[in-house]
Amino acid sequence: MPKLKGDSWKEINKKGSGEITVLWFDIEPYIYLDGSQIDGIEYQIFQRFIAFLEKEYQLKVKVNWQKSSSFAQVLELIKNSKEPGIFGISSFSITDERQQYVNFSPSYIPDLSVLISSENIPIAQNASEFAKIFKDKKAVTIPNTTFESDLLKLKSKLLPDITIDYVANDNFIIDRISSEKDYFGYCSLPIYILALQDGYELKRQNYFQIKREGYSFIYPQKSDWSLPLEDFFSRKENKQQINAIIKEYLGQNASELIWETLSWDSVYYRENEINILTREKEIQHNQLMESSIRTERQNIILIAVMLVLALLLPLVFFLYRSNYQRKRTNEMLLKRREENDRINKTLLEKFDEIEKQREDIRLKNLELEGKNGELTNLNHEKNELIGILAHDLRNPISQIIGLVHILERSETPLNEDQAALVQKIDQSAQRLISMLNKILDVEALEAKGSSIQLQKSNSQELLTEIIDGMEPLALEKRITLVRDFQAKDLCIYVDPTFFRQVIENVVSNALKYSPSESQVIIRSEEWHKKLAITVQDYGQGISPEELNKLFTKYQQLSSKPTGDEKSTGLGLAIVKKYVEAMNGHVEVRSEVGKGSSFILTFPLK
Repeated sequence: MPKLKGDSWKEINKKGSGEITVLWFDIEPYIYLDGSQIDGIEYQIFQRFIAFLEKEYQLKVKVNWQKSSSFAQVLELIKNSKEPGIFGISSFSITDERQQYVNFSPSYIPDLSVLISSENIPIAQNASEFAKIFKDKKAVTIPNTTFESDLLKLKSKLLPDITIDYVANDNFIIDRISSEKDYFGYCSLPIYILALQDGYELKRQNYFQIKREGYSFIYPQKSDWSLPLEDFFSRKENKQQINAIIKEYLGQNASELIWETLSWDSVYYRENEINILTREKEIQHNQLMESSIRTERQNIILIAVMLVLALLLPLVFFLYRSNYQRKRTNEMLLKRREENDRINKTLLEKFDEIEKQREDIRLKNLELEGKNGELTNLNHEKNELIGILAHDLRNPISQIIGLVHILERSETPLNEDQAALVQKIDQSAQRLISMLNKILDVEALEAKGSSIQLQKSNSQELLTEIIDGMEPLALEKRITLVRDFQAKDLCIYVDPTFFRQVIENVVSNALKYSPSESQVIIRSEEWHKKLAITVQDYGQGISPEELNKLFTKYQQLSSKPTGDEKSTGLGLAIVKKYVEAMNGHVEVRSEVGKGSSFILTFPLK
């Protein structure tokens, strides 16, 4: 998100103009995108506020509307903002906790949360019955909202074993509860009424309604914008405009019921409940009336069609009697229709069978999701354990290497056997350090800890430098590195450090499994607007059964290194992850006894 800028009220008053920023998050009907345009209750109210500043204070204020990724992000940015002219809009409830770190404008609408549930869940008549009915149900809410805090209180008090799903806004809560069984959660009264009017199948539980001060805009605590906001919301004409906006977006039923909540009190719980039930019945009655009108219109159309058919029957009968060929055609059509009916019946039976299979698949998927969650947790614990072990082992091994170097530089010369033993200790320690680094590289990638920094690089220069550094290893095994650079001076976008490790891993792997006196060919060429790098060896090759396991961590294959080199089974896993992290692709072609070719492709742009 770009740096936020918002002038203070004092600055704008002094200059006669300025700019502010409004952070918002989708929550229909309060503020949302209608096509490409922002709309909603809070958007229209804030636009009236800007017009009010121009009319009453002769100030030109530019508004930068900045959409956020979540409700919580809006709240956090306002909380930490150093700019005074930053505002947050997303139907924020006024709470004591939030007042500790943000300012609230005067509320523009009452705030009443109701507890709703799926259609299959019965309505509880008391708290103990509620706890019994809902103990194995699933809750849904929005993170970092009053809905979540109210739900957590309910969980702590009555429903300790329920699970809670999290969604982005009120509308997702309505969709989840109306479309799936055994769900419940809090939503605002206006959203609930609108959902009923739109035909959503929901139930409202009679208990645990929550009433708060209201919804309002938020802005930083050290901001000086309180004066114009309080002036705007206190004006009678502005209140009338705000009420008209609310009625336009919520409708007559919802808006009247919301304003009635201002006078509600826990003492008059039954009267409050009757008001909501009355509105619910009115909505249901209106829906029944609309359905009845639709049915009546359909009946009229049906009668009209029947009358037309009755008038046409004599003519049809006459034509039938006078045309024998048409009779035969009609008989043929009848047979076809019967055949179609039989086919339709079969299709319906198949459809029922498919529906049963779908339900079985859905249940299996739910079971698999649970298993996947368990596997994810186990994998996370495994990764943490590997990381701890790898980090803890590196320090003592590094100390061993340091002691070896001290022995090598000792004033007392080592005899030949001692020198050979020290060299073996150094080689073993270096190899172990290399293995640990590879383990940590893989774990860091999986945890998204590695920072890939792509930059424009000359492919030939990179490859030449890397292959030059690997010549000693090839000479040690008497293997020739053949360079076939057909793509010269082509630039690719890679991270040079990770690119080096990828090429070194693939080439060292080819050297490891190639016999002495053989060749390893490194070829570069342009292919479909990409740079293709092929590393080809004439070693043992890989069986088709093992190709699918090739890029799996810690995988040991049946092929053995030709020089007794050690393998962690991590090199190719690192190659695949690094290549894909740089928007590239890796594939392998191999034939047992003839060798293997690893093909790496990277985008040129």
